[in-house]
Amino acid sequence: MTPADKRKWFAFVASLPCMVCGANEVQVAHYCGMSGHKLGRGMGKKAHDLMTIPLCREHHEMVDSYQYSRDKTDHSEQMLCWIAQTIIAGYEAGVLGVRK
Repeated sequence: MTPADKRKWFAFVASLPCMVCGANEVQVAHYCGMSGHKLGRGMGKKAHDLMTIPLCREHHEMVDSYQYSRDKTDHSEQMLCWIAQTIIAGYEAGVLGVRK
């Protein structure tokens, strides 16, 4: 992902409402679930920049501290579902596409 692609993606994610409550003031939150190191980066580092979702500040803090879900498996599954929804929205909006 080029720096220009990254800026375009983050701007798109930031334009979406919070995945939890629908608030419009959001932050771009990176995947922080189980095995995040297997999703684009090394151990102890954040996941790939496509692995992001829009969250309001309150829900971003809750997700980062695992307060949103019952356990880490549920947390990871929920985050991956939101990431899939975000990526699909990006594709449908023309932000993401197939390069030839």
